Amino acid sequence: MQLNNSYPLVVNVLLAVVQNHYRLEEAKVRRFMIVSPCFIHIMPQLKVMTEQMLKAGERAAEKHVPDHLTFIDQYLTKGLPPNLIVVLDTHSDSFSGLLQCAGGLGGVAEARPLPEIARMYVGDAVLAKMQQVSQVARKWNETIEVGSGATPWADLTPRTRGGWRVMVMVACGSAIKQRLHWEYIQQLVTGYVVVPSHDTNDLSIFRDVFDLVLGFGASETLPVHVQAFVNAVVQTIAIHGMKDIWATIQEALIENPSTVKQNSVIAIYKTSDAVIARQVAMHHQQRPFGYEFLGCGTLACVSGGRPGHIQAEMKRGRIRVRCKGCSWRSGWVESNKQDFFRPLHRSRAPYIYYHTFPSPVGLRDLFINAA
Repeated sequence: MQLNNSYPLVVNVLLAVVQNHYRLEEAKVRRFMIVSPCFIHIMPQLKVMTEQMLKAGERAAEKHVPDHLTFIDQYLTKGLPPNLIVVLDTHSDSFSGLLQCAGGLGGVAEARPLPEIARMYVGDAVLAKMQQVSQVARKWNETIEVGSGATPWADLTPRTRGGWRVMVMVACGSAIKQRLHWEYIQQLVTGYVVVPSHDTNDLSIFRDVFDLVLGFGASETLPVHVQAFVNAVVQTIAIHGMKDIWATIQEALIENPSTVKQNSVIAIYKTSDAVIARQVAMHHQQRPFGYEFLGCGTLACVSGGRPGHIQAEMKRGRIRVRCKGCSWRSGWVESNKQDFFRPLHRSRAPYIYYHTFPSPVGLRDLFINAA
Protein backbone atom coordinates (compact mmCIF):
# COMPACT_ATOMS: atom_id res chain seq x y z
CA MET A 1 0.00 0.00 0.00
CA GLN A 2 1.33 3.41 -0.94
CA LEU A 3 0.12 6.64 0.65
CA ASN A 4 1.21 10.01 -0.69
CA ASN A 5 0.42 13.63 -0.05
CA SER A 6 2.91 15.18 -2.49
CA TYR A 7 4.13 14.58 -6.02
CA PRO A 8 4.12 10.75 -5.96
CA LEU A 9 7.33 10.08 -7.91
CA VAL A 10 8.80 7.77 -5.25
CA VAL A 11 5.72 5.57 -5.03
CA ASN A 12 5.12 5.51 -8.80
CA VAL A 13 8.67 4.38 -9.59
CA LEU A 14 8.47 1.79 -6.81
CA LEU A 15 5.16 0.56 -8.19
CA ALA A 16 6.64 0.11 -11.66
CA VAL A 17 9.66 -1.79 -10.34
CA VAL A 18 7.66 -4.28 -8.27
CA GLN A 19 4.90 -4.79 -10.81
CA ASN A 20 7.42 -5.46 -13.56
CA HIS A 21 8.37 -8.67 -11.77
CA TYR A 22 4.76 -9.87 -11.77
CA ARG A 23 4.12 -8.85 -15.38
CA LEU A 24 6.74 -11.10 -16.94
CA GLU A 25 3.94 -13.49 -17.79
CA GLU A 26 0.78 -11.77 -18.95
CA ALA A 27 -1.29 -14.79 -18.01
CA LYS A 28 -0.60 -14.05 -14.37
CA VAL A 29 -2.60 -10.84 -14.46
CA ARG A 30 -6.13 -11.60 -13.33
CA ARG A 31 -7.66 -8.19 -12.88
CA PHE A 32 -6.81 -4.55 -13.47
CA MET A 33 -9.15 -1.80 -12.33
CA ILE A 34 -8.99 1.92 -11.78
CA VAL A 35 -11.06 3.36 -8.96
CA SER A 36 -10.79 7.12 -8.64
CA PRO A 37 -8.95 8.51 -6.76
CA CYS A 38 -7.20 5.20 -6.06
CA PHE A 39 -5.42 2.88 -8.43
CA ILE A 40 -5.92 -0.75 -7.42
CA HIS A 41 -3.89 -3.41 -9.19
CA ILE A 42 -4.70 -6.97 -8.17
CA MET A 43 -2.51 -9.82 -9.37
CA PRO A 44 -1.66 -13.26 -8.02
CA GLN A 45 0.51 -12.87 -4.92
CA LEU A 46 0.60 -9.10 -5.37
CA LYS A 47 -1.93 -6.46 -4.39
CA VAL A 48 -0.99 -2.81 -4.74
CA MET A 49 -3.09 0.19 -3.77
CA THR A 50 -2.12 3.84 -4.14
CA GLU A 51 -4.08 6.30 -1.99
CA GLN A 52 -3.97 10.07 -2.37
CA MET A 53 -4.23 11.45 1.16
CA LEU A 54 -6.98 14.05 1.02
CA LYS A 55 -9.48 15.42 3.51
CA ALA A 56 -11.78 12.58 4.58
CA GLY A 57 -9.74 10.27 2.34
CA GLU A 58 -9.91 7.55 4.98
CA ARG A 59 -13.54 7.03 4.06
CA ALA A 60 -12.52 6.07 0.54
CA ALA A 61 -9.92 3.68 1.98
CA GLU A 62 -12.54 1.98 4.16
CA LYS A 63 -14.31 0.70 1.05
CA HIS A 64 -11.30 -1.43 0.14
CA VAL A 65 -10.85 -3.14 3.52
CA PRO A 66 -13.09 -6.16 2.67
CA ASP A 67 -11.10 -6.67 -0.53
CA HIS A 68 -7.83 -6.59 1.43
CA LEU A 69 -9.12 -9.13 3.94
CA THR A 70 -10.25 -11.47 1.15
CA PHE A 71 -6.81 -11.28 -0.44
CA ILE A 72 -5.06 -12.04 2.88
CA ASP A 73 -7.32 -15.00 3.65
CA GLN A 74 -6.98 -16.37 0.12
CA TYR A 75 -3.20 -16.70 0.30
CA LEU A 76 -3.06 -17.62 3.97
CA THR A 77 -5.18 -20.72 3.25
CA LYS A 78 -2.74 -21.63 0.46
CA GLY A 79 0.16 -21.62 2.89
CA LEU A 80 1.48 -18.28 1.62
CA PRO A 81 1.19 -15.74 4.47
CA PRO A 82 1.32 -12.36 2.72
CA ASN A 83 3.46 -9.38 3.69
CA LEU A 84 2.11 -5.87 4.33
CA ILE A 85 4.32 -3.05 3.01
CA VAL A 86 3.15 0.54 3.48
CA VAL A 87 5.12 3.33 1.76
CA LEU A 88 4.11 6.75 3.11
CA ASP A 89 5.29 9.73 1.03
CA THR A 90 4.33 13.05 2.63
CA HIS A 91 5.54 16.13 4.51
CA SER A 92 6.05 16.51 8.24
CA ASP A 93 5.61 19.38 10.66
CA SER A 94 9.04 20.72 11.58
CA PHE A 95 8.08 21.36 15.22
CA SER A 96 5.95 18.34 16.16
CA GLY A 97 7.04 15.82 13.50
CA LEU A 98 3.40 14.96 12.78
CA LEU A 99 2.64 13.90 9.21
CA GLN A 100 0.59 15.92 6.76
CA CYS A 101 -2.43 13.97 5.56
CA ALA A 102 -4.65 16.67 4.05
CA GLY A 103 -4.55 20.23 2.78
CA GLY A 104 -1.53 22.26 1.74
CA LEU A 105 -1.47 25.07 -0.80
CA GLY A 106 -5.22 24.78 -1.34
CA GLY A 107 -6.23 24.91 2.31
CA VAL A 108 -5.26 24.41 5.92
CA ALA A 109 -2.83 21.52 6.28
CA GLU A 110 -3.87 18.72 8.61
CA ALA A 111 -1.20 16.68 10.39
CA ARG A 112 -1.62 13.51 12.42
CA PRO A 113 0.67 10.95 14.08
CA LEU A 114 1.79 7.87 12.17
CA PRO A 115 -0.36 5.37 14.15
CA GLU A 116 -3.50 7.31 13.35
CA ILE A 117 -2.66 7.53 9.64
CA ALA A 118 -2.08 3.77 9.60
CA ARG A 119 -5.51 3.25 11.14
CA MET A 120 -7.16 5.70 8.74
CA TYR A 121 -5.76 4.36 5.47
CA VAL A 122 -4.83 0.73 6.18
CA GLY A 123 -7.70 0.02 8.55
CA ASP A 124 -7.99 -1.55 12.00
CA ALA A 125 -9.32 -4.81 10.56
CA VAL A 126 -6.38 -5.20 8.14
CA LEU A 127 -3.79 -4.40 10.82
CA ALA A 128 -5.42 -6.87 13.23
CA LYS A 129 -5.56 -9.54 10.50
CA MET A 130 -1.90 -9.03 9.64
CA GLN A 131 -1.05 -9.50 13.30
CA GLN A 132 -2.57 -12.99 13.06
CA VAL A 133 -0.75 -13.63 9.78
CA SER A 134 2.56 -12.60 11.36
CA GLN A 135 2.04 -15.01 14.26
CA VAL A 136 1.23 -17.84 11.85
CA ALA A 137 4.35 -17.15 9.79
CA ARG A 138 6.73 -16.88 12.76
CA LYS A 139 5.42 -20.20 14.19
CA TRP A 140 5.53 -22.06 10.86
CA ASN A 141 7.09 -25.48 11.47
CA GLU A 142 6.80 -27.22 8.10
CA THR A 143 9.91 -27.82 6.01
CA ILE A 144 10.59 -27.75 2.27
CA GLU A 145 12.56 -30.45 0.47
CA VAL A 146 14.20 -30.21 -2.94
CA GLY A 147 13.84 -32.90 -5.61
CA SER A 148 16.59 -35.06 -4.13
CA GLY A 149 14.83 -35.08 -0.77
CA ALA A 150 17.42 -32.89 0.89
CA THR A 151 16.68 -29.72 2.84
CA PRO A 152 17.59 -26.58 0.86
CA TRP A 153 20.52 -24.54 2.15
CA ALA A 154 18.27 -21.45 2.46
CA ASP A 155 15.10 -21.24 4.53
CA LEU A 156 12.35 -20.87 1.93
CA THR A 157 9.43 -21.35 4.31
CA PRO A 158 6.91 -18.65 5.32
CA ARG A 159 8.63 -18.62 8.71
CA THR A 160 11.26 -16.27 7.28
CA ARG A 161 9.59 -15.02 4.10
CA GLY A 162 5.98 -14.27 5.05
CA GLY A 163 3.95 -12.21 7.46
CA TRP A 164 6.28 -9.20 7.52
CA ARG A 165 4.68 -5.84 8.32
CA VAL A 166 6.77 -2.88 7.17
CA MET A 167 6.21 0.88 7.20
CA VAL A 168 8.54 2.99 5.01
CA MET A 169 8.09 6.64 5.95
CA VAL A 170 9.41 8.92 3.18
CA ALA A 171 9.22 12.20 5.10
CA CYS A 172 11.81 14.71 6.24
CA GLY A 173 13.80 14.11 9.41
CA SER A 174 11.53 15.88 11.85
CA ALA A 175 8.99 13.06 11.41
CA ILE A 176 11.26 10.62 13.18
CA LYS A 177 13.62 12.88 15.15
CA GLN A 178 11.12 15.03 17.01
CA ARG A 179 10.59 13.45 20.40
CA LEU A 180 6.80 13.80 20.39
CA HIS A 181 6.36 11.84 17.17
CA TRP A 182 9.20 9.40 17.88
CA GLU A 183 7.25 8.20 20.90
CA TYR A 184 4.35 7.29 18.64
CA ILE A 185 6.61 5.59 16.09
CA GLN A 186 8.56 3.40 18.50
CA GLN A 187 5.41 2.30 20.27
CA LEU A 188 4.03 1.00 16.97
CA VAL A 189 6.82 -1.59 17.11
CA THR A 190 7.25 -2.07 20.84
CA GLY A 191 3.55 -2.75 21.18
CA TYR A 192 1.73 -0.29 23.33
CA VAL A 193 0.61 2.82 21.56
CA VAL A 194 -2.49 4.63 22.74
CA VAL A 195 -4.02 7.03 20.19
CA PRO A 196 -7.43 8.63 19.83
CA SER A 197 -9.66 6.96 17.28
CA HIS A 198 -10.25 9.16 14.23
CA ASP A 199 -14.01 8.70 14.29
CA THR A 200 -14.81 8.57 18.03
CA ASN A 201 -13.61 10.19 21.23
CA ASP A 202 -12.63 6.85 22.72
CA LEU A 203 -9.06 5.70 23.23
CA SER A 204 -7.98 2.67 21.21
CA ILE A 205 -5.03 0.54 22.23
CA PHE A 206 -2.81 -0.88 19.50
CA ARG A 207 -0.31 -3.66 20.10
CA ASP A 208 2.28 -5.20 17.79
CA VAL A 209 1.43 -3.32 14.58
CA PHE A 210 4.68 -3.35 12.53
CA ASP A 211 7.87 -5.41 12.54
CA LEU A 212 9.89 -2.59 10.95
CA VAL A 213 9.49 1.18 10.59
CA LEU A 214 11.99 2.97 8.34
CA GLY A 215 12.53 6.72 8.24
CA PHE A 216 15.08 9.30 7.14
CA GLY A 217 16.99 11.73 9.33
CA ALA A 218 17.66 14.63 6.95
CA SER A 219 15.42 17.40 5.66
CA GLU A 220 15.54 16.17 2.05
CA THR A 221 13.87 12.97 0.90
CA LEU A 222 13.90 13.69 -2.83
CA PRO A 223 13.64 10.58 -5.03
CA VAL A 224 17.21 11.08 -6.28
CA HIS A 225 18.41 10.54 -2.70
CA VAL A 226 16.13 7.80 -1.35
CA GLN A 227 14.53 6.01 -4.31
CA ALA A 228 17.18 3.33 -4.82
CA PHE A 229 17.24 2.37 -1.14
CA VAL A 230 13.45 2.20 -0.85
CA ASN A 231 13.31 0.10 -4.04
CA ALA A 232 15.93 -2.32 -2.70
CA VAL A 233 14.15 -2.86 0.64
CA VAL A 234 10.69 -3.31 -0.88
CA GLN A 235 11.97 -5.62 -3.65
CA THR A 236 13.68 -7.85 -1.07
CA ILE A 237 10.45 -8.19 0.91
CA ALA A 238 7.93 -8.35 -1.95
CA ILE A 239 9.95 -10.37 -4.48
CA HIS A 240 12.91 -12.19 -2.96
CA GLY A 241 11.72 -12.68 0.61
CA MET A 242 13.18 -11.06 3.71
CA LYS A 243 14.89 -13.56 5.95
CA ASP A 244 16.41 -11.07 8.37
CA ILE A 245 15.45 -7.41 8.89
CA TRP A 246 18.86 -5.98 9.76
CA ALA A 247 20.59 -7.97 7.01
CA THR A 248 18.09 -6.57 4.50
CA ILE A 249 18.83 -2.99 5.59
CA GLN A 250 22.58 -3.64 5.52
CA GLU A 251 22.51 -5.05 2.00
CA ALA A 252 20.29 -2.26 0.68
CA LEU A 253 22.68 0.40 2.01
CA ILE A 254 25.82 -1.41 0.88
CA GLU A 255 24.39 -1.50 -2.64
CA ASN A 256 23.14 2.11 -2.43
CA PRO A 257 25.63 4.02 -0.25
CA SER A 258 24.69 7.41 -1.71
CA THR A 259 21.46 7.23 0.33
CA VAL A 260 23.37 7.97 3.53
CA LYS A 261 25.97 10.34 2.12
CA GLN A 262 23.99 13.47 3.05
CA ASN A 263 21.04 11.73 4.67
CA SER A 264 20.66 9.07 7.34
CA VAL A 265 18.43 6.03 7.64
CA ILE A 266 16.70 5.38 10.96
CA ALA A 267 15.20 1.95 11.56
CA ILE A 268 13.28 0.54 14.49
CA TYR A 269 12.56 -3.16 14.27
CA LYS A 270 11.89 -6.19 16.39
CA THR A 271 13.82 -9.41 16.68
CA SER A 272 12.66 -12.57 18.40
CA ASP A 273 13.57 -11.18 21.82
CA ALA A 274 14.18 -7.42 21.54
CA VAL A 275 13.26 -4.13 19.87
CA ILE A 276 16.21 -2.31 18.29
CA ALA A 277 16.48 1.26 16.96
CA ARG A 278 19.49 2.34 14.90
CA GLN A 279 20.61 5.31 12.83
CA VAL A 280 22.91 4.72 9.85
CA ALA A 281 24.96 7.39 8.03
CA MET A 282 28.21 7.84 6.10
CA HIS A 283 31.38 9.26 7.64
CA HIS A 284 32.81 12.35 5.93
CA GLN A 285 34.46 15.62 6.87
CA GLN A 286 31.35 17.32 8.23
CA ARG A 287 29.91 14.17 9.84
CA PRO A 288 32.50 12.13 11.74
CA PHE A 289 31.22 8.59 12.15
CA GLY A 290 28.17 9.78 10.17
CA TYR A 291 26.99 11.90 13.13
CA GLU A 292 26.53 15.67 13.16
CA PHE A 293 28.48 16.75 16.22
CA LEU A 294 27.61 20.27 17.40
CA GLY A 295 29.55 20.63 20.64
CA CYS A 296 32.83 22.57 20.79
CA GLY A 297 35.46 22.21 23.50
CA THR A 298 35.77 25.98 23.91
CA LEU A 299 33.20 27.10 26.45
CA ALA A 300 32.70 30.62 25.03
CA CYS A 301 32.83 29.66 21.34
CA VAL A 302 30.08 31.50 19.44
CA SER A 303 30.08 28.85 16.70
CA GLY A 304 29.28 25.94 19.00
CA GLY A 305 25.93 24.36 18.21
CA ARG A 306 25.86 25.49 14.59
CA PRO A 307 25.63 22.76 11.95
CA GLY A 308 28.75 22.38 9.79
CA HIS A 309 31.20 24.08 12.17
CA ILE A 310 32.64 20.84 13.54
CA GLN A 311 34.80 19.09 10.93
CA ALA A 312 36.69 15.81 11.05
CA GLU A 313 40.23 14.82 10.29
CA MET A 314 41.10 11.16 9.78
CA LYS A 315 44.55 9.61 9.97
CA ARG A 316 45.47 5.91 10.18
CA GLY A 317 42.19 4.78 11.67
CA ARG A 318 42.02 7.67 14.11
CA ILE A 319 39.62 10.61 14.00
CA ARG A 320 39.68 14.02 15.61
CA VAL A 321 37.56 17.12 15.05
CA ARG A 322 38.18 20.85 14.94
CA CYS A 323 35.89 23.86 15.23
CA LYS A 324 35.92 26.24 12.26
CA GLY A 325 34.89 29.12 14.51
CA CYS A 326 37.55 29.07 17.22
CA SER A 327 40.04 26.49 15.79
CA TRP A 328 39.67 24.21 18.82
CA ARG A 329 40.91 20.67 18.17
CA SER A 330 39.95 17.53 20.01
CA GLY A 331 42.17 14.63 20.89
CA TRP A 332 42.40 11.61 18.59
CA VAL A 333 39.75 8.88 18.87
CA GLU A 334 40.55 5.35 17.73
CA SER A 335 37.71 4.44 15.34
CA ASN A 336 37.72 0.79 16.40
CA LYS A 337 38.04 1.42 20.14
CA GLN A 338 35.18 3.83 20.89
CA ASP A 339 31.90 2.50 22.31
CA PHE A 340 29.21 4.23 20.27
CA PHE A 341 29.67 3.65 16.53
CA ARG A 342 30.02 0.42 14.57
CA PRO A 343 30.77 0.03 10.85
CA LEU A 344 27.86 -1.23 8.78
CA HIS A 345 30.20 -3.81 7.21
CA ARG A 346 33.95 -3.79 7.87
CA SER A 347 35.02 -4.77 4.35
CA ARG A 348 32.15 -3.69 2.06
CA ALA A 349 31.06 -0.46 3.79
CA PRO A 350 33.82 0.62 6.20
CA TYR A 351 32.85 4.32 6.04
CA ILE A 352 29.18 3.80 6.86
CA TYR A 353 28.48 3.66 10.59
CA TYR A 354 25.45 2.99 12.76
CA HIS A 355 24.66 3.80 16.35
CA THR A 356 21.79 3.36 18.80
CA PHE A 357 18.91 5.77 18.24
CA PRO A 358 18.14 8.07 20.00
CA SER A 359 21.77 8.94 20.76
CA PRO A 360 22.95 7.34 24.01
CA VAL A 361 24.35 9.38 26.89
CA GLY A 362 27.95 10.41 26.21
CA LEU A 363 27.86 10.15 22.42
CA ARG A 364 27.60 13.92 21.80
CA ASP A 365 30.64 14.53 24.02
CA LEU A 366 32.80 11.80 22.48
CA PHE A 367 35.39 14.23 21.08
CA ILE A 368 35.12 16.80 23.87
CA ASN A 369 36.01 14.09 26.38
CA ALA A 370 38.95 13.05 24.17
CA ALA A 371 40.50 16.54 24.28
